[in-house]
Amino acid sequence: MKKPIRLLAIVFLGALLCAGLAGCGGNSKEKEALSAHTWYVTDSSYNACNTLRFQGDKVKLVHSFVDGNGVHEQAEVTGSVRFKDGVISLDFGSSAKSIEIPYSFDNEVLTLDSQQCLSEEQVMAQLQGAWTYTDRGYVYGTAIAEEHNLVIDGKNIEMEYAAKARPGTGYDYFFYGPYSGSFELGNGSIVSDMEHSNSLFFRVKDGGVELFNYTHQFSAGSGLVGQDGYSF
Repeated sequence: MKKPIRLLAIVFLGALLCAGLAGCGGNSKEKEALSAHTWYVTDSSYNACNTLRFQGDKVKLVHSFVDGNGVHEQAEVTGSVRFKDGVISLDFGSSAKSIEIPYSFDNEVLTLDSQQCLSEEQVMAQLQGAWTYTDRGYVYGTAIAEEHNLVIDGKNIEMEYAAKARPGTGYDYFFYGPYSGSFELGNGSIVSDMEHSNSLFFRVKDGGVELFNYTHQFSAGSGLVGQDGYSF
């Protein structure tokens, strides 16, 4: 009787380890749902984004950020995926900080914590509409200003901007655009054939999407105003 008891003990221990690791082929439907999308996760830096792409028990992470020189991407790193107690844990070892994302899986529908993580489709939906920002400052004691307006409609993007003219030029401002093109989402970047688009960047924060041009953050706008519609 000793051998069967020992065998039962080994089988029981294996089952415990399998359940604890949430591996051994478990969570296959959740993994399949994760792999169907690209995901964007909040980063603690105001100008950064984390992009996640899942494949089975593995996940690939790209950390990107934007500054005064444009968009920058760090090298892609690979990590492991673990499901436990309603949390997806992503471990990248020494390559990057670990990430934990609360989730639910009901009626075969996977829902991640939307305050922390949005799918590519959710980001695209929140980017739709008109965006604007105005940048003001001084150069050698002279006031300068630029107003940028941008509209996203589906996978099409259009942008224009105006810059206040310096005294003595005979103009109130100079107008640029409109520029237009199609686009798709990159690793926090707006990948487009539109001129002057390589400095556009987005990030997820508190369930919303923030849009940047370099480090200038857009807010909700009213659309393109045209060559004669600016005032400084």
